[in-house]
This record gives sequence, C-alpha cells and structure tokens, in this order.
Amino acid sequence: MTAMRRPFIACALLMVAACEPVAQSPGDWDRKDAYQFCNAAIAQYPSKPAPPCEAMSMCANEGALSDAERAKLYDMVAKTKTCPPL
Repeated sequence: MTAMRRPFIACALLMVAACEPVAQSPGDWDRKDAYQFCNAAIAQYPSKPAPPCEAMSMCANEGALSDAERAKLYDMVAKTKTCPPL
C-alpha cells in the first residue's frame, strides 16, 4: 500500500509547489495578485535586484507592509536612479 501512496504524495507536493507565488521573471509583476510578491522582494533586497519601478510603486500602494518593510522599500526606490520618488 505504501508504494501506491508515493505517486499521490508526489503529485500533491508538485501541485502545492506550483501554486506558490514566486516572482522569478519580470512578467510576474504584471499579474493581478503581484502584491503577494512585495514582502519577499523587499526581504531579498539587496542580494537580489529591486523589482521594476512600477512594481515598487504598486507595493507601496497595495502591499501589506510593516513599517520596516515600507522604510526599506522607500530606500530601494531612492537607490534605483530610474524610479521617481514615491
């Protein structure tokens, strides 16, 4: 019976992994639920590049950010020379 469960468990794990919101490509920021990527993008900066200016603006307006995340986001925008101030 254990051998029969393995494919089911593997399939279930793949489905869960496929449903996780992970911003990897610039196009992901165009999704309607892109605000879900804000916290991770802020946490990963500066080890990963800042998202596009439009995405950071969206994060400031729609993201559920802590005070520390909001301060870091404003710093990210300020350090990205092509972005207008928020």
